[in-house]
Amino acid sequence: MDFLLIYVEVAGAYLLADSMLRSLEHSSRGEPFAKGFE
Repeated sequence: MDFLLIYVEVAGAYLLADSMLRSLEHSSRGEPFAKGFE
């Protein structure tokens, strides 16, 4: 049953990263990607 928990965690992390990338794109159009992490 452990693989189900791992799958849920990976899916959640993917969704979180996806939403973060989308908000970064909207807030800083045309800026280098690394700029958001400095």
